[in-house]
Amino acid sequence: MQLGIGSLQKNLSAIIDTGSEAVLVQCGSRSRPVFDPAASQSYRQVPCISQLCLAVQQQTSNGSSQPCVNSSAACTYSLSYGDSRNSTGDFSQDVIFLNSTNSSSQAVQFRDVAFGCAHSPQGFLVDLGSLGIVGFNRGNLSLPSQLKDRLGGSKFSYCFPSQPWQPRATGVIFLGDSGLSKSKVSYTPLLDNPVTPARSQLYYVGLTSISVDGKTLAIPESAFKLDPSTGDGGTVLDSGTTFTRVVDDAYTAFRNAFAASNRSGLRKKVGAAAGFDDCYNISAGSSLPGVPEVRLSLQNNVRLELRFEHLFVPVSAAGNEVTVCLAILSSQKSGFGKINVLGNYQQSNYLVEYDNERSRVGFERADC
Repeated sequence: MQLGIGSLQKNLSAIIDTGSEAVLVQCGSRSRPVFDPAASQSYRQVPCISQLCLAVQQQTSNGSSQPCVNSSAACTYSLSYGDSRNSTGDFSQDVIFLNSTNSSSQAVQFRDVAFGCAHSPQGFLVDLGSLGIVGFNRGNLSLPSQLKDRLGGSKFSYCFPSQPWQPRATGVIFLGDSGLSKSKVSYTPLLDNPVTPARSQLYYVGLTSISVDGKTLAIPESAFKLDPSTGDGGTVLDSGTTFTRVVDDAYTAFRNAFAASNRSGLRKKVGAAAGFDDCYNISAGSSLPGVPEVRLSLQNNVRLELRFEHLFVPVSAAGNEVTVCLAILSSQKSGFGKINVLGNYQQSNYLVEYDNERSRVGFERADC
């Protein structure tokens, strides 16, 4: 998403992450294309003795934040992400600017938004090709939570294009009510994980089955359920994860059924490539081959139909052939543990609406 920050409205490209809480911005000197706090007249550091800092360190500290020994000292934070990346810096407040969907071309400003000012000029935000991460989970420090009193609630929605197949599309995100017709939106309830505090703010949904060519796969019910005693398992919606991961029981059943389908137009299997287990060569410039019908079913009879654009990612090209790989992975093999994660690649070309007040999330097929 695009946002402006500071009195000079420094425009940044940031990652929308429903799997994290804090808003982070890469800070640095004026010689680098990042946000410079010294250039903003409205920027201020959060004091380490403040209640906000206490809340910040309770929610974000991984144990390495400095204790407050000086009342004038800045509030520091230390964050770890699921991909083993870390971010440290000062927690601060400033004005942010967001584009409006009304006829006005002017951005709307929101004062005193709390965010982490990341110190390292070559930190993990730069590694990710972004200058910011905007946390959208259910925590109090996420952007929807911070703006809910000003927007009349913490509802938000987005629609991502399928980037490899729609390279010119940009997608859209709405904070507050989108104002779009929702006659075809199907809602599934959001579930709670009260056992594991680190995951209690995530968006859990009830994945109930996976089907290929209309046949429900024989996957143990335990593969999808959240364990009420340990807080492990379950299924999380995460816009900050690219490709969907499912636990091994579901992954093995899905791979086998997909390979056995007689509806597949994929013939030239080339094995593993680029970290993916199942890859194929297809002809460049031709129509996309037929693939098995794949459906993810969620509670309340919500069904996500996965098309070629959701199932395959191009990884290389040579001559007249493009190598594409099945874009659903094993949770355990990719370091996610025993949890299912619905990533943004499989959410593409769906309008996804998070209705926190009513504890539900909606899906509608769309052309993003």
